Amino acid sequence: MRTDTATKNWSNLRKDRAKHIPDFQGRVDDARLRADLAQFVYDLRSQAGITQAQLARRMGTTQSAIARLEGGGMNPSAELLHKLGNALAVRLMLTADSGADFPGASVTINETLTERLAA
Repeated sequence: MRTDTATKNWSNLRKDRAKHIPDFQGRVDDARLRADLAQFVYDLRSQAGITQAQLARRMGTTQSAIARLEGGGMNPSAELLHKLGNALAVRLMLTADSGADFPGASVTINETLTERLAA
């Protein structure tokens, strides 16, 4: 029962803020994107089996910068994402899709290390 009350209160609070805070939905979307990117970076690093410090060394940055990135405390630049892909030897791609009728768009942010070494 308490959860229902909390949910209703949160829902009302969000609606109220949406009315009174300029670009509220944009801010919510930005926060969601940062959280999704943070989880993405954490998952990639975990799958690689390396620590934040090891990833930082490979990327030429600090462990605290990786912690901020994984914590959603920063918006990564294209350059940072490029370094991430190279450090983990993965190909990062950006895809946009606005619905079933939209064919989608895809941009490769970086190439894999094996492709670079083969060239």
